[in-house]
Amino acid sequence: MGNLATLPTKQVTTLQTVPQIEVTKQLIRTWKVPPFQRFLRITEKVRECIEVTRTTGKIPGVIYLGRYKGVLYLIDGQHRLEAFRLSELPSALAHVLIEDFTDMAEMGKRYVELCSSLVKVRADDRMHALEATHPVLQTVRTKCPFLSYGHGQLAVQKMTISASTAIRAWMSSQPETPSPRSFNVALMLKGLQSEGASGIIGFLTACHEAWSTDYPRLWGALNLTLCAYIYRRTVLDPDGKTPLTRGQFIQGMQGLSTNQRYQEWLLNRQLGSIHRAPAYKQIKITVQHHLKTIYGGVIRLPKPIWMGSIASSVDTAAALQATGGGVK
Repeated sequence: MGNLATLPTKQVTTLQTVPQIEVTKQLIRTWKVPPFQRFLRITEKVRECIEVTRTTGKIPGVIYLGRYKGVLYLIDGQHRLEAFRLSELPSALAHVLIEDFTDMAEMGKRYVELCSSLVKVRADDRMHALEATHPVLQTVRTKCPFLSYGHGQLAVQKMTISASTAIRAWMSSQPETPSPRSFNVALMLKGLQSEGASGIIGFLTACHEAWSTDYPRLWGALNLTLCAYIYRRTVLDPDGKTPLTRGQFIQGMQGLSTNQRYQEWLLNRQLGSIHRAPAYKQIKITVQHHLKTIYGGVIRLPKPIWMGSIASSVDTAAALQATGGGVK
């Protein structure tokens, strides 16, 4: 039975290359949780791990620690260690490896590479781990403190808005035809880095001013992407036909918050060819109608080619009913 040791990462190909030590609850309390670590969630796989640990006296897999400025941080294995805690065993055998790091950013990268499948790694988890190496993401999070990487303690008191959903919506609204992208976090952050922070900050803070966190379905991927599509083409880069000031955009978004039937319609709707056009049609009708009541006259939003003819769509009929069916 070995002691805690530092080994080159490339040697970790089998458990035999990693020292096995006796782990106690007192020992693991000395290992710090890094700021990018996932929130602890007890899943069915964790419950299975409790039984395995209790039966065998061993913690499965490799517990991966990072050492930074003399402090040991738990990079991978927090759910397996929680299973050990819940097993009520006084001690258990575990394969433990330590890698030294010169900064937290590199440790965060290693975390993304090593995360086990005991609890599924969400997009928010990966984005949280990579934040230290992406200045634009740091700026967005600073300017938009209502964004969250998960369901922490604050979520018990109020709704939190997923940072990954918000950034994915913004980047998906960039093409002429907004569509759901395969969410490769690294590629999405690379695109955000190239574009800069001012646009997305202006958009998200405008939506937050209009909705706060009181309308969770408006913060969903479908509605948020289409609203970002409008913001890009009216506030950021108006084509001369449909410009809006940021203040007018906020007022238009407030109109959406009053449309309860549209919010009900959004339930389980996804950003794809089936629901995209009906949702956009309803946003367009609601926002135009709301702005007309404020300013008078006709205010028109962009009418993209991909809307096509949707008069026969059942979803469109249901959506149009949200404003009484008579708004043209």
